[in-house]
Amino acid sequence: MLAIGPTLFYFHSDRYGVAYRIYPLRSDQKQQLLDFLLSVKATSSPLPILGDERNVGRINLEESIESTGIYRDIWEWKPLLLDTPDMRRRDVYDSLNYPTIEDFQQARERV
Repeated sequence: MLAIGPTLFYFHSDRYGVAYRIYPLRSDQKQQLLDFLLSVKATSSPLPILGDERNVGRINLEESIESTGIYRDIWEWKPLLLDTPDMRRRDVYDSLNYPTIEDFQQARERV
């Protein structure tokens, strides 16, 4: 089951060699980002934030707000039409995008 709530921040690194999927920030990543954003004096930036195998609970980019509860921007994904091929269906497990087998199986069930 996907964790959602007002204290969760989901992130998308969108970089080559980094997870393709959206992932929740860990507590330490959230705290570093908030400290940076709320600081009055210039401090070292925690950006870019890059997900790794410790960022679990990932979702596919193509999943809409209706199915995930995660809002991204005004270009939010719309639910796919019935005759549209679903590019989220993956046959290959990789630990970068799916840190656990359970995460891989849950992603396939949501498709």
